[in-house]
Amino acid sequence: MVSGAQAQEQERQAGEGISPKTTAALLGCFAVAAFVARFLAFGHRGVIGFDETYYYILGRSLVTGEGYTLNGLPHTAFPPLYPLLVGLASFLTSTPQYALWIVSAVAGALLPLPVYFLGKDVHGKVAGLFAGASVAV
Repeated sequence: MVSGAQAQEQERQAGEGISPKTTAALLGCFAVAAFVARFLAFGHRGVIGFDETYYYILGRSLVTGEGYTLNGLPHTAFPPLYPLLVGLASFLTSTPQYALWIVSAVAGALLPLPVYFLGKDVHGKVAGLFAGASVAV
């Protein structure tokens, strides 16, 4: 009879047969699927909400050299990374809405990667791949 710890170790070793190239290809597919799913979902929303407007204004203020300000006043409520990325993306798009969507879709597309590594560390490569696939869609 196999104990719980031994069974878990056998499962972990079974997943080691998956090549690194296959793993990388699967993770790439997960990332592409996650990007497409999120970008298509954004198209059904229509308008920009309240916080998104603030993020866009803050991002544009940052990238145009006005500092982290909202309507000319220093701002401390929102962390600056997302607004900064939205501000940079606004140079690539024709509308604020697309800048917000692209940054969110790229962040969502990258999510399967840390989830895979977390799942792999805790339960093995196969569990990591299933976890990465589950957050992709």
